[in-house]
Amino acid sequence: MLRTRSVRINLLLVTSLMFSIIIFYFMELVVTTDIKEDNARSETDTAAFPCVIVAFLMNYFWLCQMAWMVCEALVMYRALVSAVMDSHIHRYMLKFNLACWGIPLIFPIIGIIWGQTDFANPRTCFIRQKYGLVTFYGPVIFCILFNIFIFVRIAWSIFRKQSMETGKKPVSDLERKKVGI
Repeated sequence: MLRTRSVRINLLLVTSLMFSIIIFYFMELVVTTDIKEDNARSETDTAAFPCVIVAFLMNYFWLCQMAWMVCEALVMYRALVSAVMDSHIHRYMLKFNLACWGIPLIFPIIGIIWGQTDFANPRTCFIRQKYGLVTFYGPVIFCILFNIFIFVRIAWSIFRKQSMETGKKPVSDLERKKVGI
């Protein structure tokens, strides 16, 4: 069962999801401990070290999830669209693991170097907005747009293949405009 690419990638996606959920619960522990100790901080204060670590790890594991989703999209694309090409990737799981666990690590490290203890919001133990735009939201938006692009390519390929199998010619641009597509 663990021999297919999709199953392995989904297993690693779930693993990164599990780690982010664990870190999320740890974040709740750190934030509530600060409140109980009457150390409730304002957003202008610097975050405590555990809070910065939680923000770093949450950023990292959420980006890992997005990277695994991109790899899943690539595997689906190669399986469905690129059937004419050789679909074998030499040592694919090693390459996917290096990419999906390594590339997301770059962004939180940039945020920590850039913001240091100012990286995390002490009230939420999450990334401050000015650092999150570059180190979290930018990569997430890129991954989502890439997945949408791959989805459209796969859907278009399936649509074209079905229309060719039924003997119909692909829909022309003029016909699409008439229908409103």
